[in-house]
Amino acid sequence: MRHEAIYALYSSVVSIDDTLGAFDKDGKAVSIDEDAVTAKANELATANAYVGKRLAAYPQLAEQFDMMFRDIAANKVTTDGELYKALAKVKSDNPKP
Repeated sequence: MRHEAIYALYSSVVSIDDTLGAFDKDGKAVSIDEDAVTAKANELATANAYVGKRLAAYPQLAEQFDMMFRDIAANKVTTDGELYKALAKVKSDNPKP
């Protein structure tokens, strides 16, 4: 998340070396405010926490295909279908911030 924070804060940065620092397109070092990077990394982690929760909560892909098959067989490829309801529940239980 640290690299994402640096790229978000410093538009001139094109590469980051964890040992040597951040560099612009000309290979010149870019001065980094570590407190700002830490704050931004925490902000990004909080904003994206829902993603991991959703991934863990979604049914396995094979089960999703089974749900889709059953929905097709029952002519319920709509918001009344089993697959839609399962995915909608995951999304409502783990909303985007």
